[in-house]
This record gives sequence, structure tokens and C-alpha cells, in this order.
Amino acid sequence: MLRIRLRYLIRTRREEGFLYSAFDVMMHMPVALIGMTLFLVIARNLHTVHDGGYAVGALAFAYTLKISTTPILERYCGLRLVLGGSAVLHIPAVLYLMHLSNMLATEAAASVTTFEYAAACMLAGYTLPPWPVIVHEARYNPTKTSDPEWLFAMVAWTNVEKLALYPLAAFVLVLLNSLMGINAGFWAAILLAGLLIFVVVLIPNVLPRTPKSLPSDSDVARADGTAQLHVQETPSDSISMVLILGLMVISGCIGSVGSALLGFALNHNALSLYPLMITICLGTAVITMLPVLLGADKIVPWHGWLSSGVVLTLAALLLPTVDRISMMMVGLAIYGVALGIVVGGHKLALAHVLVRTPDTQMSFYISGAMALGLTFGATWGGYLGSGPYYRNAFIVPIVAACLYFCMGHLYGYLWRRRYEEQLAPLDG
Repeated sequence: MLRIRLRYLIRTRREEGFLYSAFDVMMHMPVALIGMTLFLVIARNLHTVHDGGYAVGALAFAYTLKISTTPILERYCGLRLVLGGSAVLHIPAVLYLMHLSNMLATEAAASVTTFEYAAACMLAGYTLPPWPVIVHEARYNPTKTSDPEWLFAMVAWTNVEKLALYPLAAFVLVLLNSLMGINAGFWAAILLAGLLIFVVVLIPNVLPRTPKSLPSDSDVARADGTAQLHVQETPSDSISMVLILGLMVISGCIGSVGSALLGFALNHNALSLYPLMITICLGTAVITMLPVLLGADKIVPWHGWLSSGVVLTLAALLLPTVDRISMMMVGLAIYGVALGIVVGGHKLALAHVLVRTPDTQMSFYISGAMALGLTFGATWGGYLGSGPYYRNAFIVPIVAACLYFCMGHLYGYLWRRRYEEQLAPLDG
């Protein structure tokens, strides 16, 4: 089973080509680049965490709105106009946001109102090119009538990309900040928008497309030679809703840890290490998530949900107890492993829904839930993590992990009632 999925994954990467894959990864980075740069710029200029949390929350909320409206825009305007128009508008929006951010470090800071800065963040968020969700939908569509193993392979790669963009963007920021200053993330987002405009105008064949080859019958045959059976039963709306809400809670963990780490770095005079902390935490999550996605589907989904919820809660309890930078790096690596297990298992559960659901817009709902969870996590963590009370912000991922564990019980009840058994009524 794992060998089949790896073969699908390698074949798709080979068909898309190195240049397309590299461009695809780069187009996933702008939202993370701008978000982390906002955290750093506001922390340096205002020496606060909550303002950064609010700014990133506004950015992520606007990006959520963009994801929600992308299917409508794509239907009426076309793919090239949506991507190209977003990129064209994104450049002045980021320049304006960078201008306001730089004003915060001068005597003109008083002239920058909260409403103006929040509006600039939302404008930059809404004009972000929706490349990630369009790519996800392009890969998801051909698998609707194909083999579930192919879908799981596509889900694995797409979600590795989605989570990998954060440590990758953080690593890029570590390099660029030393060369170009703290605004390097803004400039990188502008350059990527310009690159997208170039591609849309001159190389449109690089735009998102569906994989060329679908798995053959021989690829999906079982070891005993019998054909793979496909379950066409549509999952209940309640199961899908619980899965999407669970994904929102996981995203809240990621956003709140980002805010809490900013407070930790600010109080330890180690703001330059903030991108490195993000790289360690989410980098280990990506490394852990890929094998889970490719080979852990034999575990009953609700069993995996409950087990991973316990692991995530225990790992989150470590973070507020750490007071040294070196130990925080170790704690973040442990938390990243737990986060990778949770995200990988949850995405597998979502894959079971994707292979059965007739709703072709499910990928947009999933992306919107992730962005909305980041909004709440960053805002709540920023609110609690100001000043010397940065440890309070680490309460948010603990609460979110406990909530995720509790939701696992509800998911288990719904799953068993629908797929495993029909409980007989108790004798009165």
C-alpha cells in the first residue's frame, strides 16, 4: 500500500517537472512570509505581541475571505485573471503595508491609526494570489472518480506543501533578514507576485493543472489479484463538519504558538531567533507528517484522533515550563513531532471524506478553515502574550489541544454510529 502511494507521488512529481514543482512551492510562501514579517516588524517597532497578533489575525481573516470567494471569481473571471489580477493588486497593497510598518518606528507613529493599519493588513491578505487552494482543487478533481490510493497520495503531497511553507518561509526569512533587513519578507512577497504576473502573461501553461495520468487497474489491484472496491457511501454532514472544526482547532494551535514564541523571543532579547524557532517546530512537524500520511491509514480514524489528541496535549504542556532558549528549541521539536502526528492523522480522516463526498468545493472549505483557525490562534495568543506575561499565551495551544481531544470523542461517536455498528436500544 505504501509502495503504491509513493509510486503515484513520484510519478506525479516527475510529470509536473522540477520547474513547476519549484514554482508551486514558491507560490505557497507569500502568506507565511508576510505573516511572520508582520510579527517581527511590530515586535521590533512597538515592543508588543498583541498588536502583532491582531495584525496577523486581520491578514489571515482577509485571506479566509479570499479563499471563500475564489470559486466565484474563478467561475466568472477565469483562472488567469484571478491569479494575475490578485498579483497586480498585491504589490501596491504590500508596499502600503510596509510603508505604514516603517512609520511605526518613527515620530510619525501616532499618525498611523489602528483602523488604517488593520485595513492595510486586510487589503494585503485579500489580494494574496489564491494559488494554494487552486492547486489543491486541480489535484483533487481528477481523483474524484479514481482510486482512493491516488487521492491519499495527492492529499499527502498537497498538505505537506501547506505545512512546509511555514518552516520554509521562516528559513528564508533567516537568510533574507541578515541581508536585506527586517522588511525582507515584504520584498520577497512583492518579488513572488511579480514572478506570478510574468508567468500568467508569458507562460500560462505553468498555471495549475490536473495530473496527466490516472492510476490504471493494475496499479490498484490487491495483492491477491482482486480489484479494489470503492465505497460510494456519502459521509454525513455532521462528520464532515466535525472534521473541518477539528482542522480549525489544529490551525489555532499553530497560530497561537507563533504568537507565544514571539513573546518568548521578545522577553529574551532574541527576536532574530524567532524565524529559527518556527523552522524547528514546523520543520519537525512536516518530517513527521509525511510518513503518517502515506502509511497510517490502517488505524481507525477516531482511534488515531483520540491518541494524537493526548500526545498533542502532553507536548503542549511542556512549552510554558521552559525558560531557556536552548530548552525551548528542544520543546519545540517535541511539540512539532506531536503536531505532525496530529495533522497527518487528521488529513487522513479528511481524505476518507474527500473520496466519498460529492462536494467538489470541499478543498476550499478546508483551506478556509485552516486560515480562520490561524486567525483565532494568532489573535488570542497575541492578546494573552503581551509584556512579561508571554507564558499566558502558551495556555492557548494547551486549551486547543484539550478541545481537539474532546472533539475526538464526538467524532468517534459519529463514526461508530455510521460505519461500525448499529447499537440496539436498551431494554426498558
